[in-house]
Amino acid sequence: MGQKQLHPQVLKFKEFVKAHPKIIQEVNNKEKTLQEFFEEWYLLGEEDPHWDKYKEKTTQQSESEKKKNSKWTETILETVKKIDPNQVQEHLYHMNQAIGALQGLLAQFQPHSSTIPYPKRSPDGPEQNFFGFRKD
Repeated sequence: MGQKQLHPQVLKFKEFVKAHPKIIQEVNNKEKTLQEFFEEWYLLGEEDPHWDKYKEKTTQQSESEKKKNSKWTETILETVKKIDPNQVQEHLYHMNQAIGALQGLLAQFQPHSSTIPYPKRSPDGPEQNFFGFRKD
């Protein structure tokens, strides 16, 4: 048994819907039916400006969007340039120390059978660095 042949207008409308994916979104959101869209399409035609809002955004952005993205990127880059790697490393070192102290405190309140191992201090040296950060 062969497939039913669709009317040429229906085939054209299917192609139109593929080029205007927001139509499907509205149908899925139950804002309109495909029948309603088909009737509008049949009456207005494909080139009507009404359909512009249903097209998927192109890769070309408006000038204001480009400027906004450019400013945002510029701000991020300036902030990253101002970061002092030594300060970041120092903060991470202090965080590591605080986490170690917290683990030690928590270990005191846990039964011995379920203790989670944490960095131990060697008798002749400082505490092991749990995260592997080192101070230069």
